[in-house]
Amino acid sequence: MHALCRTIRFAINASPRNPSAFHNGYGGFPPVMGFGSVHELDITCEGELGRDTGYLIDIKAIDRAARSTVVPALTRVRIEHPTHDPAALLAACASQLADALPVSLQKICWRLSPYFSLEYAMNDPGIVLMRQAFEFCAGHRLHNESLSPEENRRLFGKCNNMSGHGHNYKLEPEIVVNLSMPEERRLSMPILEEIVEKHVLARFDHRNLNTDTEEFADGKGLNPTVEHIAMVCYQLLVEPVKAGGATLQRVTVWESDRTSGIYPA
Repeated sequence: MHALCRTIRFAINASPRNPSAFHNGYGGFPPVMGFGSVHELDITCEGELGRDTGYLIDIKAIDRAARSTVVPALTRVRIEHPTHDPAALLAACASQLADALPVSLQKICWRLSPYFSLEYAMNDPGIVLMRQAFEFCAGHRLHNESLSPEENRRLFGKCNNMSGHGHNYKLEPEIVVNLSMPEERRLSMPILEEIVEKHVLARFDHRNLNTDTEEFADGKGLNPTVEHIAMVCYQLLVEPVKAGGATLQRVTVWESDRTSGIYPA
């Protein structure tokens, strides 16, 4: 079994009239006009490869299917019914897209901004996964009190420097949205932001994790690796999210654009 992911970019503009000529799929079509909003769809298909082509599916077939079903549906609802539930809309669009594809649709992810996305998987039709990004700045030093100074330097290198160093951490909780629950009872974005602010950002932002926090205190807490930070963020958020009527599936924390920790995996 193979999987192939194709990204479709498009703008939803205030005017329904868009250019008829297609010139720039990389930048998105329709292009932004006026105060339009830019969206991305990650469409993942699965199946076996064609013997003659080595393709799972021609990417142009994915483009045609998405641009004939999902893009016009999202555009129409965004303009005519701007308060419509986007999670339920994505689920409906996924069904239409699956019917238009010659291979199996595995999942579709809709990025409404660089920081907010919704994902629907065909094998779990009752839910949508909601992801929202946050940022906090913190300093840390990687050090294990049970090891000698030489062993610490060998294991952690520059990250063991006595004065420590810092990161702009990106935090992304992944929330399970139950489509059978009325929208007004679901965890809203403002409530999620309040939860993350109270339980993570206020605790860690502009702090030295080794000296200013209980969770990572030198000699008593965890070594503040990105793996441990992701785990602690999950533990801090899971019960407040549950109390808000939702389920926290996992948390991802990036310490750089190349390194992230995910918990639970």
